[in-house]
Amino acid sequence: MAAANTAASHKFGDWDTFAENWPIEGGSDLRKMLGGAVPLPTTEDAISAVRLSATINASADDDHKMTFSSMFTGAEVKDKAGNYVCSSAKELKLWLDRTLGKGKHMANAGKAAGKRGIIYWSGPFGGYFELWD
Repeated sequence: MAAANTAASHKFGDWDTFAENWPIEGGSDLRKMLGGAVPLPTTEDAISAVRLSATINASADDDHKMTFSSMFTGAEVKDKAGNYVCSSAKELKLWLDRTLGKGKHMANAGKAAGKRGIIYWSGPFGGYFELWD
């Protein structure tokens, strides 16, 4: 488990705004909300990456919005507002590492008590993002 460092607050606005912009919708509701060419996210990996993309785009100033959809394929997926949306948690984590610096690895959730941030779980078949507060 790793959480992105606190540099996020300097690039993506304050925590309260960031948390308010986290969509609770998933699947087809999330796709409808974002519009554009966003594909239907059907896995937890994709849903969490699309949610975090939407949150970053809604919270950041124009200089810090998402800058890609897929680093591996070069595909460009944009929402109805013209913002890039990533549907791969692993790719989004790489972007966050490059944008904010590597997150801090935590061996267990107890180490994150009392902290807030973006938390990422990695597994053999993908990853998953959540906001931690």
